Amino acid sequence: MKIYYTFPNLENPFWQQIVEGLKEKAAAEGLQVELLPAGDDESRQVADLEKLLGRKSEVFAVSPAGMSRLKPLIRRMIDAELRIIAIDYNIGENVTASIISGNTQGGMALGNFLASRLRQAGRVVHLQAQLDLQSAIMRRNSFLSVCQKSRLEIVAAIYAGGSRGLARSEMEAFLRQGTPFDGVFAENDVMALGVVDALSVHKPHAWPMIVGFDGIPEAIQNLRQGRLAATVMQKPREMGEKAAEIAGKISRNLPFDKLTTILTHLITRENVDQYYPV
Repeated sequence: MKIYYTFPNLENPFWQQIVEGLKEKAAAEGLQVELLPAGDDESRQVADLEKLLGRKSEVFAVSPAGMSRLKPLIRRMIDAELRIIAIDYNIGENVTASIISGNTQGGMALGNFLASRLRQAGRVVHLQAQLDLQSAIMRRNSFLSVCQKSRLEIVAAIYAGGSRGLARSEMEAFLRQGTPFDGVFAENDVMALGVVDALSVHKPHAWPMIVGFDGIPEAIQNLRQGRLAATVMQKPREMGEKAAEIAGKISRNLPFDKLTTILTHLITRENVDQYYPV
């Protein structure tokens, strides 16, 4: 049996780690893996999957690059009784299985962290990933719910599409406006690093508290060096391993969980060595 894995891109370390876990566990399960990176292009992702619709004996692992065009195709795949494992997305009960991260838990943890460090009152810049991305929506909503209950004020919501380059350019434009702020919430580490890039050039009088999400290696390095205040550690390798484990159970007609949630952990300068030993 082969696992076809379609996912946004191979540049983001988060997807790289999912791929590593998937491939390693698949090899142990005696399964093959074929990668279909979409280059952050939903149309390409749909086109790649459409070419494979007749392969009913295989398993399709899917991490959406977007859902507007992919959703109807997923419906067609379900109707055709194809086996779909959604990774980092809960597509719904009709797919074979979904594996998600604790995004709501992580968003709340970051909101509470900033509220405690800024003593409930702080001006926060919010860097947004794709607006229709389920994982980002869950982080966003839970973070904003904490802001509403505390005295954190969102002084700017900046769309950066999950991109480091766009986060840097948009943050540079914001910095030129001169709006005061105390912290930054970025919906992923890649955008948080883009903020660090912008601030490293513009050199503010006081370095703001920047928080991200994912726990990628470069973010951890920046956290240790004081440029990031916190991130949320996901376990992408474990997510990939779980997908391959489920595929192996499918191949052997064994039972498996329809929904798996992989818990997250708040990483700060105080506990980073506990989770990422030097």
